[in-house]
Amino acid sequence: MMQQQQGFYRVKVYKLNETGGWDDKGTGLVSVGPLETPHQASSSLGLVVLAEDTHKTLLAHRICTDDDIYHRQDDTIITWTDVDVGTDVALSFQEANGCHAIWQHIARLQNEDGRPGVRRRMVDEFESGAQPMDGEYADGAEGGIQGVVELPPAEMGRLEEVAQTMMHVPLMQRERVAQQLMAPGYLRALLDLFRQAEDLEDTASLTALFQTMRSAVLLNDTALLEELLREEHVMDVMGALEHDPETPAGARAQHRQFLKVRASRGAAPPAAAGA
Repeated sequence: MMQQQQGFYRVKVYKLNETGGWDDKGTGLVSVGPLETPHQASSSLGLVVLAEDTHKTLLAHRICTDDDIYHRQDDTIITWTDVDVGTDVALSFQEANGCHAIWQHIARLQNEDGRPGVRRRMVDEFESGAQPMDGEYADGAEGGIQGVVELPPAEMGRLEEVAQTMMHVPLMQRERVAQQLMAPGYLRALLDLFRQAEDLEDTASLTALFQTMRSAVLLNDTALLEELLREEHVMDVMGALEHDPETPAGARAQHRQFLKVRASRGAAPPAAAGA
């Protein structure tokens, strides 16, 4: 194992795959330094991660100063969309202090590029959470991810908790939450509660179910989307999505009516059509 030196911080590298899951690309030490290219020894500063067992380069990322693409989660995770590799990348730090140090490097470089507004937003995002402290770092399947998300029971009195949980799923736990939604009976229980809430005209519960279903769609998990569009689920899912609290009741989308009209005209429902 490589010895951790000053300015180097132990991380796991993750990349988002095509199915919306996070692939573990290895563990190494990250630092900020010049990136070498075939034609130029020091073209720009970037994040470099060297594998702790082979010293192979796991990641070489030029720090972007043109756009505010970086996000920090749970004091130990930094994520961004990397246009060079065409996907989202995440660094999960062994210690929050290391995450804080790299975060400040990024902020400093963006500030030096003449864009103080970017640095201010980044600092505000950091300061809104907990202060740096030593974090746990596991080497298992959920390595480096703190605060594992667990969905509350699908019960009428817990719908607000379910909605809040769904609206704040960390990027690296989307697949895990999608699997929980597809656990036997869970989605059906939520949709049965939707029917009850609509019969009772329970606005608060309908709002929570709208937020839950919208967040479920935004997880962008292929298997979950197929489950939501199954014949026995699709009408209730679309019904829940009609209750957008930010849209006046008379102006809300009529998803179920649209599907019924399509069905009456002989059009295949979305699930059968592969939508």
